[in-house]
Amino acid sequence: MKDAKKIQTAKSLWKFVFIREDDIFKKHRSINRRALQILLSSIVDSFCTEIRNNPLYFSVSGEMECRLQLIGLMCRYKEIYLAVSDDVKRITEAVVKSNEKGAMWVSWFMYDDERDLLQKLLVADVEDPNYETINILYNRYCSLGLDEEINDFFIERFYRSSSFDIADLRYGLFIKPYLKFFKERQLEDLIEKINLNSQCNGRRAARISNSEIAKEVVNRFGSKFDFSKYEFFLFDNSII
Repeated sequence: MKDAKKIQTAKSLWKFVFIREDDIFKKHRSINRRALQILLSSIVDSFCTEIRNNPLYFSVSGEMECRLQLIGLMCRYKEIYLAVSDDVKRITEAVVKSNEKGAMWVSWFMYDDERDLLQKLLVADVEDPNYETINILYNRYCSLGLDEEINDFFIERFYRSSSFDIADLRYGLFIKPYLKFFKERQLEDLIEKINLNSQCNGRRAARISNSEIAKEVVNRFGSKFDFSKYEFFLFDNSII
């Protein structure tokens, strides 16, 4: 397909995904957005020029699902966010601020330095997203070579848990799936922070999760790691 034809197809998909509110378009909105994502891989620069030249066409519906789908596209193509009109930017930023369905967690396209989003998430009083959204976040930062930064963020997010229930949830979301990717200094940092926060070390499930961490540490450090420094990091001693 020639680029001019691809751009026309992409324009149609934009209308189907982000503007039309008919039931038939609602039913296929996610599929059409994924099709648009794939199509843009070869024409995104030309398509952004089209957006800048015709800002009234490239609007977004008042329906929240349309706006969330647009954020789903922007987090894969930052160029789209930069190309849309100021009105569409304001709409997008309002949805991100509300954290509707975890929108803030994928809003790196709004930052010149995408690491600034991680700092924003640490200080913002926002609900934790689902695992799928966290995995998108993780893969994004790893693709930028920011593996250590995203791992540090996950550890800090867990450390800032303010209740047993939140600590349980965050261990499952931010720590357990990524434990094998943590550097040795990050494993030590994790243990130190668990030791310092009673919401992390005093929860009922702490001994089980601490044992998972201790096992990973022993696999990396061998018997040289000094667990005795961490009075409240309790685990199954048979691991060592």
